[in-house]
Formats: sequence, structure tokens, C-alpha cells
Amino acid sequence: MIRSLTLLALLTIASPALAQGRPLEGGDVPAFSLRLGEMGFKPGVMQPLGNGSLGTTIMVDGDPMQIVFSECEGFETCDYLTLSATFSEIVNPPAAFVARENVRIDPIKVWVDQQQHLGFSATAVVQGWSEINFITWTRLISASRRQLMRDVIEAGLHKPGK
Repeated sequence: MIRSLTLLALLTIASPALAQGRPLEGGDVPAFSLRLGEMGFKPGVMQPLGNGSLGTTIMVDGDPMQIVFSECEGFETCDYLTLSATFSEIVNPPAAFVARENVRIDPIKVWVDQQQHLGFSATAVVQGWSEINFITWTRLISASRRQLMRDVIEAGLHKPGK
């Protein structure tokens, strides 16, 4: 976790030299959604998810992930952004596996949803980030997702073709 936070901190410090355009403001959901499209994430239509949250699916390195804006006022001004995904083919993973992955893989939180599917998420406050910082963060989450899937296969929890 320290390694990932250090990388993000260094990018934040270097961001004025790397910044492309105006900074990202996660609090302005309509503007942020437009920016996601401009950055190539191919967002779907934002939908209310309950509890004042909004969400849609975006593509990160070719993989679909749910992006959720939470702690929202009026479905426009939100405080937090979460990327998440579940693996519907991975059902009832052992608690020891989930616990090990939470210690091993940084920066995602690994969990089991209500349908007993393996899932993960990562949350951030995206205020003033450059596009490069945001893209770097999403790639870090995507790399963590790939590591989680390698670990699932190595643990024998997923059989290709099933």
C-alpha cells in the first residue's frame, strides 16, 4: 500500500508538468462523466443507485468496471469515487483466500458480495487530479484486478471454460 500511495503522491507533485487540460473534479458528476469519455473510458449512462449514489460502467484497460459516485447531493455534487467489479464465475471463495488477498494486493479491497461472488473495490477523493493521475490510478486498479485473477486461477477457484 505504501508503494502505491508513494507513486500516487509523486504523480501528484509532478502533475503540473504532466497535467493535460483542466483538473478533474469528482464532485461535478456531469462534467466528470464527460471527461471520462474524453479520456477513452467509454462511460455508460449515469444511473441513480440509491443512497444518493450515481454509477455507470466504464472500460479500464479493456475490462468493464463499475464507477460509483457517492455521498452525493442532488445527484450532481459527490465526495467519493469508487471503482469496483465482481467476478460472477467465482462463487463462495474461501474466507482465507479473501483475507490473504486483502493483505497481498494493494490498493484494492477484496470482498464477497451478497450473491457470494468475489469482488473488489478502490475508493478515492478525486479533486484537482490531473488526467494523468486519474489514468494512472485506474491502471493501478486494473493491474490489481489482473493479479487477483491470477491468484484465483493459481488457487484453483476458477476453471477456464466454465
